[in-house]
Amino acid sequence: FIGTLQSNKINLLIKQKPILWHSCNGLKIAKAMDKRLNYKLDTLLEINSANELSKSGLNPDQAIEEYLQIQEECPNLNLCGVM
Repeated sequence: FIGTLQSNKINLLIKQKPILWHSCNGLKIAKAMDKRLNYKLDTLLEINSANELSKSGLNPDQAIEEYLQIQEECPNLNLCGVM
């Protein structure tokens, strides 16, 4: 799945059994996705490297901390890298 995911759309996405979540943009949505999954989902963390207000993604200054928190708190998400 590519694009910003709204929490009310998670169940619809999971029914499709995606193999890669291309744009996890924070711990809150990661936790919401993780608790609904019954399998491991490869995931890329979205970072807004240019700090553009019009773009989504994590601020680079908080990216490492969020990455580590997701890794620790979301066992069904297999963080494979960043985008």
